[in-house]
Amino acid sequence: MRKFLSVLLGLFFISSVSCAYAQKETVAFMHKTFEVTLPDNYCRVPTDHRFFRMHKRAYGKSVKLGFIAGKCDAVRDLVEGRSNHLSHFIAMEQIGIDGNFEKWSFGSWAYVTLITAFKPKSFTKLENRLKDKLEEYQTTITNINYAPVSKNSKRVLFEATGTINDAERSVNVHVYAFTKLAYSIPLGIHVFDEDLSEEQLKESLVELSSAVKAIM
Repeated sequence: MRKFLSVLLGLFFISSVSCAYAQKETVAFMHKTFEVTLPDNYCRVPTDHRFFRMHKRAYGKSVKLGFIAGKCDAVRDLVEGRSNHLSHFIAMEQIGIDGNFEKWSFGSWAYVTLITAFKPKSFTKLENRLKDKLEEYQTTITNINYAPVSKNSKRVLFEATGTINDAERSVNVHVYAFTKLAYSIPLGIHVFDEDLSEEQLKESLVELSSAVKAIM
């Protein structure tokens, strides 16, 4: 696993990763506009859709969700009611503190230090809070764990795992999440997967490496 992870991180930090990605999604935070590169044939989930609202609620008051985008066929199935889930998606968000969204005036090193130091004292308590938040969606998230897997003085890459349980199924999930300051705005981009195969996680990291260029 360590060898595999080192390969993934190598891919992530190579700026010339070769991807046939041309599609751009535009999103604005604090009057700044960012163009995020996505794979071809990706579409946004409507912000009024149940799936978007559920994830927005799960992320909490200190995360401002900009967009969720997935493969257009999968998003179409979601919107038209043939599916209730996306097995893979990319999302971008602004990160706040206690529900306040402001520019960070203390520099990148302080931001990285703070964001990597934060971790719940009890994942069980976190899971219970999420259970309360997502009660109306009949969804729970269990077995949560996350940690930084790579960082420098300006940016951090996190890896997170967990299990999403709802009325239809229980599925293990994986997230790679990248965060840094852009124009002093704390921003994040993450890739979500239900397919935990090495091949898929490698592809997700390549997708993420293209997307984060918007905030580099």
